[in-house]
Amino acid sequence: MDVLGNAIRIDAEHHTAAHARAVATERLGRLTPRERDVLRLLAQGKQLREIAQQLEISPRTVEVYKARMMEKLDCRTLADVVRAGSGLASSLR
Repeated sequence: MDVLGNAIRIDAEHHTAAHARAVATERLGRLTPRERDVLRLLAQGKQLREIAQQLEISPRTVEVYKARMMEKLDCRTLADVVRAGSGLASSLR
């Protein structure tokens, strides 16, 4: 019985992880290309001013993109945003 119980538990964990990936992928799909650029640079540890310089936009515009991105990703902190995008970093390029 332990083997069957473990198999069921493992299957449930795999299903939960697959669902979480699907939700994250769907949320990342809501981002505009420019929001993805900002996410990629934030994930690299760049500061807002650095991002603004690199993208040739104002720091305030970067803040707006970041705020919209956080809303679309349903994230409350920058760490949540980076975590949401980290698993799919290759798709952000």
